Amino acid sequence: MSIKFPKEIKIGYATFKVKHTSRKSIESAGAFGDTQFNESIINIYGNQADEEAVNTTLHELLHSINYIFSIKHKNAREEERYVRHMANALTTVFRDNPNLLLWIKKNLKDKK
Repeated sequence: MSIKFPKEIKIGYATFKVKHTSRKSIESAGAFGDTQFNESIINIYGNQADEEAVNTTLHELLHSINYIFSIKHKNAREEERYVRHMANALTTVFRDNPNLLLWIKKNLKDKK
């Protein structure tokens, strides 16, 4: 069963649209994705390998979480360092422990 990438991701009070975009539109930043906070848009370069796309998505989600929940860092460079390390760490934890995400999903189900 193939799971489609979500077109929207809810973070706190905001719903971010997720767009797969060409590399040219974000290449100047040397990035694989970017987030436009004022417009609630997360851009992901669409031709990445699966694991890289997961890492990039987690990276942009962490930036968005910082923004929505007002998590402050000393400066932009420090935030980027933190986000890069956390995205890399989460990518490997989820990859190396595939049952973990299943367990999390099962235990966070809306129990109406």
